Amino acid sequence: MKNSGLPEDFYPLKFASAEKELQGQVSLSQFQRLLPLLGNSEGDCHFVCSGRLDMAKKPVIDLTLKADLMVTCQTCLEDLAFPVDQKITIYPVYNEAQAENIDRDSEIALIDDEGKLDLLSYIEDELILCLPVAPKHEEDCLPIDQLSSADTEITEQKEERKNPFAVLESLKKSK
Repeated sequence: MKNSGLPEDFYPLKFASAEKELQGQVSLSQFQRLLPLLGNSEGDCHFVCSGRLDMAKKPVIDLTLKADLMVTCQTCLEDLAFPVDQKITIYPVYNEAQAENIDRDSEIALIDDEGKLDLLSYIEDELILCLPVAPKHEEDCLPIDQLSSADTEITEQKEERKNPFAVLESLKKSK
């Protein structure tokens, strides 16, 4: 398990006020909620976390995530590389009342009573939100020559069926 640069306890308000920067990488295998959504757990998520104060002197965390996630194409069920390059601006708050004072288009992160944020879980949440609902290759991934024999049999059965209105056609011709 690789977890390079991620602190065990992350205090975003202090981090932002001190205008610190943190960077590192986390093995994808550490994201337990993300794993079932991936084709495999190989690889890392690289992150850069920078703290600052905005113009109103509110603490802000700028988080950049980069990863190559392997998802399963929902058309052909083969692996599909899905690159993530996400930049997120986060306003850490203690409660929803504080969140009301933040611009609606901004991301907020609820921190606990001690002022901590579980940064690993937050990164995992963002990676999950980046995933497409139904990933698929951009090009057509099931050429006709790769249909299974079962698909061919179904096609042949459809062709062999007689038109149920063929009887009506013969009545029409006899008039």
